Amino acid sequence: AKMGEDPVYGTPGQAINMPSLQSSSCKVYKRRWYILGLFMMIALQQSNIWITYGATSATTQELYGIDASWVNALSNAGPVAFIVFYPISSWAIGALGLRFTIVTAAGLVASGAVMRVFCNGHSTFWLVGTGQLLNAAAGPILMTVPPAISGAWFAIDERTLATAMASLVGYLGGAVGFVVGIPVQTPADLRLLLYIEGGVALFFFILIVIYFPAAPPTPPTLSATRRQPHNTASSVDDEQKGLIHKDSKLDNHHHHPGGQHDGKTGWRLLLSQSISLMVTKDSSILFFCGGILSGIYSGWQSVLINILLPLGYSQSEGQWLGFINSAVGMVSGLLIGKIHDKYYKQFKSLLLIIYACTAASFAVFTLSTEGLFFKNSATVLIYVSNVVGGFAINAFVPIVLEALGEVTFPSPEDIGSGLVSLLNNIACFVFIFISDYIPPVVMNWLLTGAAVVAFLLTLFVKQRYTRSEFDLHAS
Repeated sequence: AKMGEDPVYGTPGQAINMPSLQSSSCKVYKRRWYILGLFMMIALQQSNIWITYGATSATTQELYGIDASWVNALSNAGPVAFIVFYPISSWAIGALGLRFTIVTAAGLVASGAVMRVFCNGHSTFWLVGTGQLLNAAAGPILMTVPPAISGAWFAIDERTLATAMASLVGYLGGAVGFVVGIPVQTPADLRLLLYIEGGVALFFFILIVIYFPAAPPTPPTLSATRRQPHNTASSVDDEQKGLIHKDSKLDNHHHHPGGQHDGKTGWRLLLSQSISLMVTKDSSILFFCGGILSGIYSGWQSVLINILLPLGYSQSEGQWLGFINSAVGMVSGLLIGKIHDKYYKQFKSLLLIIYACTAASFAVFTLSTEGLFFKNSATVLIYVSNVVGGFAINAFVPIVLEALGEVTFPSPEDIGSGLVSLLNNIACFVFIFISDYIPPVVMNWLLTGAAVVAFLLTLFVKQRYTRSEFDLHAS
């Protein structure tokens, strides 16, 4: 490395020259994009199904003879189920492997979507609730495994992008939910939408059953070979000292992500690794900021229409705002993920910029919706601030998940992503629950305040890339 240049991260703004990992023990397969795409489709559908009723609130109330509080309760099925099923889901990913857990998640999504179509009115409304709970039960798996999939299938300079695609597709599902809800104006329209969603979910469940392996035959990186979920992997220090040579044959059965282990051992390691993450300064800050902010945002987005209706906006306007917010967020996550992979390996700087933009954007949004900021152009500012806010707030998700994967290595990536998702759902549940009792302006300021707190806490994070350093040095 040149004087003043970091050999691992490079100079900010400069492309990073990653050494090749294509050796006898590491290989990247073209099918990785099919695996990622298939996972994305079921994750997208799960999110779309979750937000269906929130995105068509007025029509849902008419179809089932319920009020807005029941619509919010259907949205709250997501975080409630996540909190309940997270421990068993997190254990299952390590104990039973990626294939079993993802097939199970796809089956839950499909069965939940199909069950909803059999509800004929208020008397069979329990079918809707059960369907939402089944769909929501898939959430802990689908929100936890993206870093594990990227770690198992993708090379070192593709991991953040792959994580971004897998983790942010849920936001795209939310965008799809809003936009397909726009033509839903009558109960008949909503019934047709439920039939379509059920058919699509069933189709992708069949594809996943046909082919979705737990891991490739040969791992893409050396860190992937040493990181078996919730297992007693060899010491990273031992490998960096040369006790395991880079040209040695690696036993895929014992070292692949997605490998299985003894159930009791898995529970103990899951608990110890989770506690370690939550009490270590850097990882605890990343976990807390990522979980709280993304959870409040998820709750805010699910009740966005109910926030805007009392302010004089129509259901259609709320749907377009929700769609735009989610769509630009998906683009931003992919863009920032690619930038982080290729050009600017500085997660702390990126997070600080993102949190600052999020706080500023939603502060403007709040002031504009209350008519306290440029009254003559309030509508324009609402849309612009919503776009900028959606762009910023969705961009931090893959960066936080990858940062946790770096600072907590060699612990499996699904530990950090699972805890972030757990806190996300707790915050989302609380937000949706209190939304029936607080005015819209307070909900908007809660979102803004969470971004401010995240910015301040991230100032105390010490940036390090333990996993990347291992891959580069070991190779």
